[in-house]
Amino acid sequence: MQTRIPISLPLVFPVVLLSVFGPFEISCASNLIADPSFEMVKTRDSSGMVFAKWAGWKYEGDCSFEVGEVPHTGKTSALLECSSTGKIRIAQARDLEPGRYRITAYIRGLDIGIGTWNLNTEFMFAEKYFPLKKDGDFGWTRLTYVADLSARTRTGPSFGLWAPGYFWIDDVSMERVGGEVELTAVPVLDREEAPLAPPGRLGAGAVHCPRCGYRNMPEWKKCYACGSLWRRARRNPRCRR
Repeated sequence: MQTRIPISLPLVFPVVLLSVFGPFEISCASNLIADPSFEMVKTRDSSGMVFAKWAGWKYEGDCSFEVGEVPHTGKTSALLECSSTGKIRIAQARDLEPGRYRITAYIRGLDIGIGTWNLNTEFMFAEKYFPLKKDGDFGWTRLTYVADLSARTRTGPSFGLWAPGYFWIDDVSMERVGGEVELTAVPVLDREEAPLAPPGRLGAGAVHCPRCGYRNMPEWKKCYACGSLWRRARRNPRCRR
């Protein structure tokens, strides 16, 4: 006599899903960026880099890599800071197979001026450089760029600052996508999420941030503009408000 083994619904249901929709990972894009929110901080190395998973180059000028205290999400962000006209880039590269890739990131700027050749901020991917033409002050703004790679390439997103000012980057994503995702000729910048503004009214007793010079109320504990905590801020005479 043949014994039938009952098949329970929990066993059948995943099989049906796989047969109908295929493996889940086919339809779910994954972020190829390591430490996309710049949370893995390290002691500053000989090249001035302060993030464990990111590379960087300071080409010229009084520029530095800093741990941003104004995050889009999480606790930290990347900050490129220049007190004069210069050139500095932060990037992360990896080996990528041919295909279409979508890169997104959030950027923020404070007191960004004009640098060499009238440049200020830039984005780069696969050896293509794009001036972002974002200067002055702006709140967190989403950047999107979609491009095709025709051959296996070692590349990744790069962000640069050519001018005096503060340039933050956070929540970077690089995903391989299908052909239904439209290419972009240049990086697309959304409208800023919110303009830079004090969290409350500036009244009697307002003080200047020792780092960026913007006025704050002491009870805010940290500068709304550059994010510096009062106890850790270092004096920077470049800017006064």
